[in-house]
Amino acid sequence: MDESFPFYIFRFEKQFPKMKEHNQELDGLEKDYIRIKDEIGKLEESGQLDSYSKAALRNMIEKVVQNLARKYPAVQEGVKTIMGGKVLDYEAKQIKRSGIEEGLKTGLEQGRAEGRKQGRAEGRQEGQLENLILNLKNLMENLCVSADEAMRLLNVSETLKPKLKDLL
Repeated sequence: MDESFPFYIFRFEKQFPKMKEHNQELDGLEKDYIRIKDEIGKLEESGQLDSYSKAALRNMIEKVVQNLARKYPAVQEGVKTIMGGKVLDYEAKQIKRSGIEEGLKTGLEQGRAEGRKQGRAEGRQEGQLENLILNLKNLMENLCVSADEAMRLLNVSETLKPKLKDLL
């Protein structure tokens, strides 16, 4: 048994009218659902089912019951109580919250790593630009050439030349 748990109630659907009148049949359904709940707990404890899947499975069971037994409030309430209606809601919210927190933590770490990477790249670019300016000034001073001639000698790209002229 695993994802078929929510559909287990189909076995009892024909007995719903009797359950309304006789508590014995309802007790049988409740006992089966206690067993299912325990089985789900064992699957989680053994690691075969994570918390999110457990909550989703219990939620599906409750939804199947709500839809099939909509004319039988006693059946709905009995199964909901067993499967932990309010507990389930809290559990699902807790799982969602922890997922969001983990996503934020991961996002922060990724953002910081990306920021460091970009910072290093910008630092390299600034360093390269400073070195180029230093080399241009040395050429201009030592060879007594113009800025344009120094840039030609160092094969400076046309897109960089206007920016360098402003810095020289």
